[in-house]
Amino acid sequence: MRIGVSLNDRVGEVADTVAYAARIFELAAKLKPQERCDGIGQLLALTDEFDRDPQDHIRLENDVLLPRAIEAERTVSKRR
Repeated sequence: MRIGVSLNDRVGEVADTVAYAARIFELAAKLKPQERCDGIGQLLALTDEFDRDPQDHIRLENDVLLPRAIEAERTVSKRR
């Protein structure tokens, strides 16, 4: 008997959900504005925000946090 869910299972679930959301966005984005109800417009806005948030997070890690961590590691190494 297995208790809990492995990290690999969770990663797979997230990947499936992201792929599903991307497909919904792709289909909704093909609709002409006059074909969209308010819900579709909100869906597109939220999906765009959902896509931007991780990109902003990754950019922050790569451009700010990682360089600081590398510099801190160099500083500690020099003191030894």
